[in-house]
Amino acid sequence: MKVQFAEYNGCFNINLEPENKEETIQLVRLGINKTKELRGIYVDAYNNKTLEASIVIGKKKNPITQVGRIK
Repeated sequence: MKVQFAEYNGCFNINLEPENKEETIQLVRLGINKTKELRGIYVDAYNNKTLEASIVIGKKKNPITQVGRIK
């Protein structure tokens, strides 16, 4: 998955671009099953001088698990 990050005056923008079929299916499922609930945004700094960030998005209680065939 290619990730691009941008900062603007009023927001941050994260673009995700799939690089294979599996990642394409994951993004389709995200689009179908997401809720507007943002459960968390984390940025962690470690002793080895690395950073890691994650964003947790809510998922519907009865998510769709199968996505039609992608050719």
